[in-house]
Amino acid sequence: MTSVGRFLHRTMRYAQNMADQMSRKEGMETEVHDLMSIAGAMKKLPSDLQATPGNAKNAAKRMLATLQPNLPFTLAKESKTVMEEILQEEEEQEVFERIRTEKYETRKSAWQ
Repeated sequence: MTSVGRFLHRTMRYAQNMADQMSRKEGMETEVHDLMSIAGAMKKLPSDLQATPGNAKNAAKRMLATLQPNLPFTLAKESKTVMEEILQEEEEQEVFERIRTEKYETRKSAWQ
């Protein structure tokens, strides 16, 4: 259920509230740390139910991995095309970011 945004947010609020209460008690440091580690891990779990740009590449890879080799339906074929386009777009963005970073580093070193 925590894959759905509102339940994830509710769970995070409960975890934070519980951590606040536990931190007021003596000797609960390890438990508070563990609880916050679990909450942090839950935030990082990818979810295909709640699409976000930061999760697009992994979601597209997972969806493509589950498609059958023979796609008899138009919707499945179109979905495959969209997932491939998302991966291509993400790759282009990563290349752009690398080039931009390299240019910045080159200029930065020239200034020094």
